[in-house]
Amino acid sequence: MEAGGDNQHSLSTVFVANLPFSFTNAQMEEAFSEVGPIRRCFMVTKKDANRAIELKNGSTVGGRKLVVKQATHRAPLEQRRAKVNQVQSEDADETKNDKAVEKTKNDKAVEKTKNDEVVEKTKNEKAVETKNNKAVETAMLDKTGKALKAKGELKEARKRTAISSGLPDKGSSDKQRVAKTVIFGGLLSGDMAEEVHRLARKFGTVCSVIYPLPEEELKHHGLAQDGCKVNASSVLYTSVKSARECVAALHQKEIHGGSVWARQLGGELSIKDSNSPNTFTTTFQEDKKSNVITVVTD
Repeated sequence: MEAGGDNQHSLSTVFVANLPFSFTNAQMEEAFSEVGPIRRCFMVTKKDANRAIELKNGSTVGGRKLVVKQATHRAPLEQRRAKVNQVQSEDADETKNDKAVEKTKNDKAVEKTKNDEVVEKTKNEKAVETKNNKAVETAMLDKTGKALKAKGELKEARKRTAISSGLPDKGSSDKQRVAKTVIFGGLLSGDMAEEVHRLARKFGTVCSVIYPLPEEELKHHGLAQDGCKVNASSVLYTSVKSARECVAALHQKEIHGGSVWARQLGGELSIKDSNSPNTFTTTFQEDKKSNVITVVTD
């Protein structure tokens, strides 16, 4: 019913309770018409309200589903304003919390990025350090390898250096000196040459050993044409007999994986043919003027 009066819902609407159970809308309108003109007056019983909720709640009207429930009193204006302020304060707090959470997330992201950059920088520094260490190690290995190579070359050079030992060859003619000299060819290494020279000393006193024998000497004496290969040496004995016995024993002997070639520069050598029971005596005669060695076999 709408009339003049003070109400929490409306200034022109009043709510009337405790009416007689038999009261009608017309009786209520007549009772309040004395106060002033009445625009609308109606009565709603609890039974009607419950029945309206049962029948109409969830029904569809105009394509939309209705929600019908018990009405509640509207809160006073101050209470409603306080509630609005509370909601706004809660929203502000929530916004503030959201901003704080977002800031924390950003701070963590920035910190993680910085940590990742530090880790990456550390990795790069370690990689550079490892690379430098490898470079230093490689340089040291190269230096060590070169030193070892130089040491090996020096050792090999020492083995290949001309060696003088024994007694000096005094009072011998050129012909005797040639006959007392043994040439060894096919020396594959310094170790092989060293072993050949060691065995050569067993046949007599050695005046001198020249190793390696210069290539000019090989050409001068025609040794290459006679089958002597490079990497040769010469051994000078104090007697022709020692030279002859040495050649007979070491010629074509297998030493350190190689076959030794041996012969005197001059003189005679008895050689037994493996395909014949006969023994041949070979005389080596050197003509220095024509650089020709004549081989005479008996």
